[in-house]
Amino acid sequence: MKVTVLVENTVYREGLIAEHGLSLLIEAGSRTILFDAGQTEALFHNARVLGADLSTVDTLVISHGHYDHIGGMRRFLNENPSAKAVIADGAFAKRFSTASGVSREAGIRDQSIEADFGGRFIRPGKMLDLGGGLFITGEVSSTAKEPVHNKNLFIETDGEAVPDGFRDEIYLVFREADGIHIVSGCSHKGILNILSHIAGLFPGTPILSLTGGMHWRGSPASELDAIARELADYSIRSLRLLHCTGAAEAAYIKQKTGMNIRYSSSGDTF
Repeated sequence: MKVTVLVENTVYREGLIAEHGLSLLIEAGSRTILFDAGQTEALFHNARVLGADLSTVDTLVISHGHYDHIGGMRRFLNENPSAKAVIADGAFAKRFSTASGVSREAGIRDQSIEADFGGRFIRPGKMLDLGGGLFITGEVSSTAKEPVHNKNLFIETDGEAVPDGFRDEIYLVFREADGIHIVSGCSHKGILNILSHIAGLFPGTPILSLTGGMHWRGSPASELDAIARELADYSIRSLRLLHCTGAAEAAYIKQKTGMNIRYSSSGDTF
């Protein structure tokens, strides 16, 4: 599996754009996936600079309904009329964040996308087989602690803002002969819950790689220590972390576990 980071929060290559958002171009076997669409249309600029051909993408996957994962969705679906979009029920619900001390919108701002392109949407449910070894899974139960930042995130239900349970968060799994690769946008459900869920779907299957945002930034050491203890048990061969993870927090987990962890930026390919 080949992953190109089209956009995320950091950049070290001249000519590329960084933003608080995420978009990955994933080439897995015969399939090409656009995983998330950033906060703005910056991914298209970076794709052009990197020589990445978005017309080859057959499926767009939206990991969850936050503004920083959806910004380029309309343009992509307009420019690639044959592509389908995998997005869970509930992704277009109104969402709010109080992280800054005041309530602000955090959901999908262009609500008309659903009406304009809904005929091309695939709703994944608990498990979706996309073919070619690709799977989408979601609806993860929480047995381990979720990220501390979730306390500031809310969703509108029946006209009221309630704590967001992220029932729409979905994950990509690519199965090869010797194991699976896992891709997660923000891991709001907690990476330990996500790994436990996926391990149950693919019992006894080695995890070759884990890519994505972990929402560890700002987490206390006690929480990171608890994550490190259980994360090491999965014996994941390679972790490529980015976006909401936090570079310092990723380094802390690496020091605690000795795992093969690298932090990725806009323009990286692995």
